[in-house]
Amino acid sequence: MVAPSRIERGLAEATAPEGSFLEQRPLSLLRYQHLVWLNTLRRQWDRLEYRWHRYVIGYDEKRQGDLLGNWLGVAAYLKSGLILVTGSVLVLSGYGLFGLWQVRQRRSRLDRLFLRFCRRIRRRGFERICGETAQQLAQRVATQSPHLAEPCQTFATLYTRLNFDPRQPPTREDYRNLTACLARL
Repeated sequence: MVAPSRIERGLAEATAPEGSFLEQRPLSLLRYQHLVWLNTLRRQWDRLEYRWHRYVIGYDEKRQGDLLGNWLGVAAYLKSGLILVTGSVLVLSGYGLFGLWQVRQRRSRLDRLFLRFCRRIRRRGFERICGETAQQLAQRVATQSPHLAEPCQTFATLYTRLNFDPRQPPTREDYRNLTACLARL
């Protein structure tokens, strides 16, 4: 247990008889006590630290109620809760929609063409099975509808080569060939 008088006087006074409290340190604030602007800066820092401890670290249920009452002008917890929940839902919904928009924007031209291929095949009655590759889908369509075999297999072969072979970047001619295959479906 520490005596209250020692706390009130501070560490500098408690060690003053020894003369050793940060005396030889070049960056010690006690060494520069005669500088008014530095003392003002130190006090402002202490004031900021005190507010931090009081409002952030000492935050409790009563302080939360006071804060909501002051900010929202509402003393009732039900109204405050409703406003907070509604605001949170709106913010999260906006964030989710933005994320979906970003995902949609990141699709490559090849992926967009493949999705068009899947939609065209679906209209013909062939639903793509989860995990099915373009080649497997084309093979399944070819076995059940031989008249669609050539454009489906050509599209799947070209798409697979362009999408998975990093040595050959797609050219305009490749995109034209893919689009021509789609037109024949």
